[in-house]
Amino acid sequence: MFLGVLASMDDSDLDSREPVSATGRSTVAMEPESWPMVSVIVPIYNGEADLPPLVDCLLAQDYPPSQVEFILVDNRSGDRSWDWLQRAQQMASDRGWQLHPLQELTIQSSYAARNRGIRVARGEILVFTDADCRPRPQWLRSLIGDFA
Repeated sequence: MFLGVLASMDDSDLDSREPVSATGRSTVAMEPESWPMVSVIVPIYNGEADLPPLVDCLLAQDYPPSQVEFILVDNRSGDRSWDWLQRAQQMASDRGWQLHPLQELTIQSSYAARNRGIRVARGEILVFTDADCRPRPQWLRSLIGDFA
């Protein structure tokens, strides 16, 4: 199953007392292993400045860490994005998350970078976002809740 979503939530979502899915179904009582495996794919091009806040947001997700992998694909950046991604992999691992830095060196295009990520993704559900997005902590849980 493919779920390509760039989600936005308004401030009213922050006031919820319990996590709910996009359709309003409660996700509180679900066991981590009952959640589907998700691959979050992010194309990166000259994203050195965007990467620290993006990675902070990804690692703050309230989705079970064992059920998500973050695949960040550098697409021939001319800055230090690749170096930063390699450091981010260790930082994520230290916090119990899977972050896989990849490179797409053949074709310079966000589509090629996404396709590179898709080829290695292990998730049942694929979710896409961009380096300049700042997903809120409940982003994945809200998107995926109805699939669990």
